[in-house]
Amino acid sequence: FDPSTISGFADVKQSIFTVYPNPSNGVFTIELDATEKHDITVNNALGQTVISTTNRGMNTTIDLSNFGKGVYTVELKNNSSTYVEKVIVE
Repeated sequence: FDPSTISGFADVKQSIFTVYPNPSNGVFTIELDATEKHDITVNNALGQTVISTTNRGMNTTIDLSNFGKGVYTVELKNNSSTYVEKVIVE
């Protein structure tokens, strides 16, 4: 056994979207690098879905100002892939 040898990595996909501003006051934009349709889900720190929508073009604005401060997970899904980013609401 050679501990310096790496035996494998999980298949990690590079994100196709950016969340800004991050940290945010609750309103942020999701900017996609692709024009295809994605389902967007935003979950709070407990894993509860607070927003569920579909992107409309390459930029989608999300308003979490009614949900309070914290760390949220933004998840984009299409037919073949899932991408995840975190956003901080201050």
